Amino acid sequence: RVGFRAGFRAEMDAPFIFKGFYFDGEAVLSSKGAEYTGANGDTYASVTSRPYYLEVPIHIGYKYMFGGGNFGVFGSFGPYFAIGLFGTDKYYAGNETVKVDSFSDSNLKRFDFGLGLRGGLTMFDHYRLYIGYDWGLVNISQIGNGVDAYNRNFYIGASYMF
Repeated sequence: RVGFRAGFRAEMDAPFIFKGFYFDGEAVLSSKGAEYTGANGDTYASVTSRPYYLEVPIHIGYKYMFGGGNFGVFGSFGPYFAIGLFGTDKYYAGNETVKVDSFSDSNLKRFDFGLGLRGGLTMFDHYRLYIGYDWGLVNISQIGNGVDAYNRNFYIGASYMF
């Protein structure tokens, strides 16, 4: 499912490791979700889930500047921690539609943890274009019966650094 990420980011240079290294941390509101469609006997069924998380990724990265310091490339990786804030799951079966809270006792766990990877371009010290991937390591499903669910997110973004 297509979603969004919006938040704040802080970056701290770490030349004591090696020139170009940095640490960054974020506080991001992230919409995630999934859609499943299938048949349950003679009944067509689908589930649409749209949970929203407060994510806190903590990465270590490296950037290499060129073009007189106006352009550069960067890459970072590290863990993320997330807490489910709110969301809605919609269940469609036959002619019935049921909406429930994404984080109710029988749906998704609120806590998520995983690893993230990001890379991109930096321009004029303030603008960034990037792509990234988050790989959830926690089974967030509370359904049971062998049903596992992990957050996996690919994202494309732009940011302005103050």
